[in-house]
Amino acid sequence: MSAEPQERVVAALRAASGGVLFAAELAARSGAADAVDLDRAVAALAAAGTVVVVTYPAPDPHLADAARLVVLTEDDAAAATAAVRAHRVWRRTVREFLAHHSCG
Repeated sequence: MSAEPQERVVAALRAASGGVLFAAELAARSGAADAVDLDRAVAALAAAGTVVVVTYPAPDPHLADAARLVVLTEDDAAAATAAVRAHRVWRRTVREFLAHHSCG
């Protein structure tokens, strides 16, 4: 696999607040050709220890496909705070979603 998709993923995460993006946001910002392209790039980066993927149980059926966060962990300090950073983004997103959404 070319390093280019991986480089685009890292660049998108570096530009993101806290180095954390939902997978769908990461796909859009990195210009991934498709979900397979993104998944391969993220898997290679995860194997190298550059990112971690954090998945949460969806609190609402409308969030079922949106519960995967990718977190940049380029150094030891970033790796140590990855779970905390992911959790902050997840909690903020769920809080905002549930405050404005009603099924009906």
